[in-house]
Amino acid sequence: MKYIYFGAKWCSPCKQLKPLINSGKYPIIQKDVDGNLAEAQKYKVRSVPTLLWIDDDDTVTKRYVGLTDIKTFLTT
Repeated sequence: MKYIYFGAKWCSPCKQLKPLINSGKYPIIQKDVDGNLAEAQKYKVRSVPTLLWIDDDDTVTKRYVGLTDIKTFLTT
Protein backbone atom coordinates (compact mmCIF):
# COMPACT_ATOMS: atom_id res chain seq x y z
CA MET A 1 0.00 0.00 0.00
CA LYS A 2 1.26 3.45 -0.83
CA TYR A 3 -0.16 6.94 -0.48
CA ILE A 4 0.29 9.47 -3.26
CA TYR A 5 -0.60 13.11 -2.77
CA PHE A 6 -1.18 15.26 -5.84
CA GLY A 7 -0.97 19.00 -5.32
CA ALA A 8 0.28 22.12 -7.05
CA LYS A 9 2.42 25.10 -6.08
CA TRP A 10 -0.35 27.50 -7.15
CA CYS A 11 -3.07 25.70 -5.12
CA SER A 12 -4.09 27.54 -1.95
CA PRO A 13 -5.68 24.50 -0.23
CA CYS A 14 -2.52 22.51 -1.04
CA LYS A 15 -0.44 25.14 0.76
CA GLN A 16 -2.70 24.79 3.80
CA LEU A 17 -2.20 21.02 3.79
CA LYS A 18 1.59 21.12 3.48
CA PRO A 19 2.26 20.96 7.27
CA LEU A 20 -0.05 17.94 7.64
CA ILE A 21 1.42 16.17 4.60
CA ASN A 22 4.94 16.74 5.92
CA SER A 23 4.09 15.68 9.49
CA GLY A 24 5.48 12.20 8.90
CA LYS A 25 2.37 10.48 10.26
CA TYR A 26 1.98 8.60 6.96
CA PRO A 27 4.64 7.79 4.32
CA ILE A 28 3.13 10.00 1.62
CA ILE A 29 4.68 10.37 -1.84
CA GLN A 30 4.18 13.96 -2.99
CA LYS A 31 3.61 14.77 -6.66
CA ASP A 32 3.09 18.14 -8.31
CA VAL A 33 0.42 17.76 -11.00
CA ASP A 34 2.19 20.23 -13.28
CA GLY A 35 5.38 18.16 -13.25
CA ASN A 36 3.68 14.77 -13.27
CA LEU A 37 0.83 15.24 -15.73
CA ALA A 38 1.00 11.72 -17.20
CA GLU A 39 0.83 10.11 -13.76
CA ALA A 40 -2.02 12.42 -12.70
CA GLN A 41 -3.92 11.41 -15.83
CA LYS A 42 -3.19 7.72 -15.19
CA TYR A 43 -4.85 7.97 -11.78
CA LYS A 44 -7.64 10.26 -13.07
CA VAL A 45 -6.74 13.18 -10.84
CA ARG A 46 -9.21 15.91 -11.80
CA SER A 47 -8.58 18.45 -9.05
CA VAL A 48 -6.09 19.19 -6.32
CA PRO A 49 -5.49 18.40 -3.59
CA THR A 50 -6.03 14.68 -4.12
CA LEU A 51 -4.71 11.87 -1.95
CA LEU A 52 -4.79 8.31 -3.27
CA TRP A 53 -4.37 4.97 -1.54
CA ILE A 54 -2.84 2.59 -4.05
CA ASP A 55 -2.48 -1.14 -3.45
CA ASP A 56 0.35 -3.40 -4.57
CA ASP A 57 -1.46 -4.08 -7.88
CA ASP A 58 -1.38 -0.32 -8.65
CA THR A 59 -5.13 -0.02 -8.11
CA VAL A 60 -6.62 3.01 -6.37
CA THR A 61 -8.48 1.74 -3.32
CA LYS A 62 -9.40 5.09 -1.75
CA ARG A 63 -9.49 8.65 -3.02
CA TYR A 64 -9.67 11.85 -0.99
CA VAL A 65 -10.33 15.03 -2.95
CA GLY A 66 -10.37 18.51 -1.53
CA LEU A 67 -9.13 20.13 1.62
CA THR A 68 -11.77 18.78 4.01
CA ASP A 69 -11.50 15.12 2.99
CA ILE A 70 -7.72 15.04 3.25
CA LYS A 71 -7.66 16.88 6.58
CA THR A 72 -10.11 14.30 7.93
CA PHE A 73 -7.86 11.46 6.76
CA LEU A 74 -4.63 13.00 8.06
CA THR A 75 -5.97 13.89 11.49
CA THR A 76 -7.55 10.50 12.26
